[in-house]
Amino acid sequence: MSVLTLGWIVVVAVALLVVAAATQVHLDRLRLLALADELALDAADSIDGDLYYSASSPSVRLDAARVRDQALAGLSADAARPWVEDVTLIEADAPDGESARVVLGRVVPLPWNLDALAPWSDGVAITASATARVS
Repeated sequence: MSVLTLGWIVVVAVALLVVAAATQVHLDRLRLLALADELALDAADSIDGDLYYSASSPSVRLDAARVRDQALAGLSADAARPWVEDVTLIEADAPDGESARVVLGRVVPLPWNLDALAPWSDGVAITASATARVS
């Protein structure tokens, strides 16, 4: 009976560690998504203010190069989040000229080296994308 009890304790402990690792990956994805939202909003705000408020131009177009530069500047200036150093900017563009799209990627390392998590021993690659429109 004690062998069966010990076996169940091991199974439950491994299951808890796997769930904790999955929770960490999910929370890191939510953090990455929040960062992508911030960078997309900053990039959408990077339009030329004089052109936006002038009456001569009926519509303002976002420049893809300016969106990319703004996203890179936002990534490099963020010292409050130490994990930002691991984030890569996959894509930053203005697909229709009225919205800024930012795609970020990161590899999240798992906290424990369990045999159940061996396929992900190098970490789990996550991505997040966000789009913000100029209004």
